[in-house]
Formats: sequence, C-alpha cells, structure tokens
Amino acid sequence: MPSKDKAYTGPSPGAGTGLFSSDSIVGGCYPRVLPTTVRAVIQLHLRHTKKLLIEEEWQSIQRLQSHIDDLRRVGGERWESICLMSKGTTMYLGQGVNEGLIKELYCRVMINSLTLVTPTFDPVGIFVDPFAALINHSCDPNAVVVFDGPSFSVRSMRNIGKDEEITISYIDCTNPFTRRQSDLQDRYFFACSCDKCQRGSQTQEDTLLGSKMADMTEEGELRKTEQIAWESLQDAKEATEPTKSIQLLRQGNQRLRDLAYVWPIHRQPWPSIHQQLAVNLLSAGKWTEALAHMLQTYFQIDPVLFPQPFHPVRVVHNWTLAMLMLQITSLSTSDPASIYVVQKYEPDYGTIIHGLLKEVEGNVGASHGPHSHFAVMVKRKVEEVNVDMTRADTAQGALKKDKLEKEWKILRSFANEVAPIDVVRS
Repeated sequence: MPSKDKAYTGPSPGAGTGLFSSDSIVGGCYPRVLPTTVRAVIQLHLRHTKKLLIEEEWQSIQRLQSHIDDLRRVGGERWESICLMSKGTTMYLGQGVNEGLIKELYCRVMINSLTLVTPTFDPVGIFVDPFAALINHSCDPNAVVVFDGPSFSVRSMRNIGKDEEITISYIDCTNPFTRRQSDLQDRYFFACSCDKCQRGSQTQEDTLLGSKMADMTEEGELRKTEQIAWESLQDAKEATEPTKSIQLLRQGNQRLRDLAYVWPIHRQPWPSIHQQLAVNLLSAGKWTEALAHMLQTYFQIDPVLFPQPFHPVRVVHNWTLAMLMLQITSLSTSDPASIYVVQKYEPDYGTIIHGLLKEVEGNVGASHGPHSHFAVMVKRKVEEVNVDMTRADTAQGALKKDKLEKEWKILRSFANEVAPIDVVRS
C-alpha cells in the first residue's frame, strides 16, 4: 500500500472516511515490498546522490553495457516493465531526477546483475557488482559463482592456467545447443562461440541414444514430444500449488520415459523434471517418491552433468538427499506406513546417511569454501550424526566400501521401482 507521505485520509461519499492519494501513483509501483530490481536501482541512485559511493564505483556502474537500444527494439513485456518501473522510480525519487538516466540504470542492472542465492541455490534477490560483471560467459565454464551471505566467490571447476580467462555460465549450460543460444540472445543479446558451442549439436547435451532416427516421421514425433516436455516443465514452475506442478511434471516425465530408448536421462529437460518433481513432492510430503527422483539424480544424472564431485550444484544435491534420508529415518519409527516402499528394501539408514554426509564434507571446501557458512553447517551435521551413530554402536565400519556399495545397490533397485527410467521399446 502507499506510504503515509503518499496518501492522506479524508471523508469518502457514502463510506465515511477513506484513504486518498496525495500524488500520482503508477500502477504496480507501490506494493508492500518493492520488486527486487526497483529496490536495487533506488539504492544505487540514493547511494550515489548521498555520496555513499565513491565516484570510481559509480563510473564503473555507468560503464556497464545497458543494451537499451536492443531492449527498446525487441520491446515486449520486458521493455514495458522497464518503462513502467523507470516512471514510478522517477516519481518516487522526486524532482530533478532524469527518467532517461533511471531507465538506463534499470537496463544496466537487468543485464549485468547476478541472481543472489543461498548456499543451496535458493534465489533471494539480485547482486550488482561491476567487478563480477567483468566475468564473461562460456557454455563450458571453468568457474562457478557461489554466494556466502552477501559475499561472493568464484570457485574454479578445473585447473586454470596463468593468463587464461576465467569464465562462468550466465544460463543453464546443461541445455541443448539451440536452447542455450536462444537464451543468451533473448536475455543478453549475444551468440556464444565458446569451444563447446563451436561443436554445435555434436556434444553430450544434444546426444541421443542409438543410431539415426528411423525416418522423418519418428524425428518429428521426437521433437514434438521434446517441446511438450519443455512446456510441462515451464508450466510447472509457474504453477502456484505443488499438486498442480506434480501433475504437469509427471506428464512431462512420462513423455520422456516413452522415449527412453533414444532419450538419455541426463539430457534436458529430463534432469530438470526429476529435480522439480523432487522439490514439489517434498512440499507435498510425498517422501518416498521424492527420494526416488533424487536418487536417480544422484546415480544417473549428476555424475554426467557435473562430473566434478566438488561442483556446487552436485554437492548441494547430495546434501539435500542426506537431509531427506534423515527425515525418512525419523519416519521409519514414527510413521513406517508412510514409507512402506522404502522399508521393504531394509536399507541401513545409518550407513547411507553417514556415507552421503562424508561425501559432502569431503567436497564442500572446494565447492563453497572451507570457512563458508555452508561448510560450517555441514561439519556440525556430520559431528551430530557421528555422535548418534556412536551411541547406536554402528559407527565401526559404517563406511567400509563393500558395505556402502551394498546400500547403493539397494537404493538403485528402490529408485528404479518407484521412478523407473528404462522402458523397453515395443
């Protein structure tokens, strides 16, 4: 609602007292919580005018590319939103503020900001830093940006030589070639020419199983099914209720299962469908099915998409899986009927949880930093589990390789029963 300096109370005909605007208000510009981009632009402008930014910092922001001409040329909802936010911000900041300059600032923020996320990659805002904006994109990046509260670090994913450029990915680089190029052009107005993109569709992200399509009809059906799966994923992300998202994702998952003879599980959008299914199933309290999809990610997807065991995304997935196993362990005594399908396999929960947490602990220093809040949290949880296991007198030999391999085999069987991916072609 408008703040008190934007409104006043007065007599309302036939309704007693009412609230009236003391100034023009652009629709959508005064919600209870301003949009993240609006708050960022206002803060930058106010910090500049109040001399809280040194001149070099402000100039470094001004030197960032705005792509304002490209945004204006493309038009559409994004440009309309920029114009609306600029007008509302100019009115909010008061006289003497140039709307054109505010509009350019919006464009710079939208093009150059990073998504501010928690250590487990939950989005919480945007991050604007001219130094970070200098890091160029590659679809085969040698680094990843990780946040620890308001601080960010650039974590190397492989050895980087002296004078070698450090790159990150602005988009989901596990997507197929044409989708990556489309995303970059639509959002950042450039085409990627990294080594990976120079190979076009001849990379892992575009690989299909088996030989060539039997005929053009079969290829056409494949592309149609792929498009339906992508649409199911997007619609599920936009749905407001987990039950609706689950329904849409199951439809997309089934479509790709029908193509399992040619569509590998690690080719998008199947990995994202598994991940989103797990998230929404957890929200709906469907622990068993969520576990199955997370295990397929652990065994079949992440080792291919993120081959480095210390990749932050893979470490976070493993951490989430460990936390779910802890929840299921609790249910095994408090509500065993709710996890009957897991229980019948008689897994050794202690060995599994200990193994997952030790894996996370062994990689979190490289993925997030040894002194990060996330690393500290992991260490505490490992110590807590070690104490519990010692009390149960199961710590000895809990991580013997043969014992752990036995449990992985059990979990693979469970995952293939609940969330099967192999379909024999009729």
